[in-house]
Amino acid sequence: MKLTDEAWKFWSRERYQPACAHYVCGHSFGTPLEPYSSLWCASLIASLNLTEPFTILDWGCGDGRLFNFLSGRFQFFRYYGLERPGNFGTACVASARRLFAHDYRATFDVFDTPTEAIALHEASAVVMGSIATHIPFPTFEEIIARVRPVLDHGGILVASIFIDEAYRCLHRGVYGHEDCYGFVSYMQEQLDHLCERAKLSAHETDTFVSADDNLHHVIHFRNVRSV
Repeated sequence: MKLTDEAWKFWSRERYQPACAHYVCGHSFGTPLEPYSSLWCASLIASLNLTEPFTILDWGCGDGRLFNFLSGRFQFFRYYGLERPGNFGTACVASARRLFAHDYRATFDVFDTPTEAIALHEASAVVMGSIATHIPFPTFEEIIARVRPVLDHGGILVASIFIDEAYRCLHRGVYGHEDCYGFVSYMQEQLDHLCERAKLSAHETDTFVSADDNLHHVIHFRNVRSV
């Protein structure tokens, strides 16, 4: 999505008071400045055609940027935000809990907790905004398997991915994890083989150019039998 798109005219309008009226996205999270931060959120969720009430799982939620965006545009929804355990993820969850403690719609936690199991049972969509762009392809495959309960009951996984002619993992060790990278691009062939093995469909629904001029491909993954 671009600022000049007709869809942005719709998503740029807040209909309700956001959960955190003075939220400022941390600079550790991709494109932090407005209106591009909200444009990023819109690019991820616009094609989900969300109808209230809904439940969404934000896999790699940071400090809750997507929740705050949703709260300004919807009233009746449930949001689960999960982060990877470790110094960075734990700090993100703590920050999100401080910002949104007053809002019953949001729950923030780390992976491998009861919250994850509940979220996977309830969610109709999993959003991975700029997560695949930092993890090796085998880790992405593991996450696909992990969120399978959502896909198995007809839900969607939304992931933003860098697609290139070469599989590249550059600048190892970001966010405090040895297996996390500053930039990761997948090949279309890898995604095609994954879908074939896992019996998934994959459809690009949008693109977004980040502050560092990287082109994110926003892709919906679904069970083939759900299409």
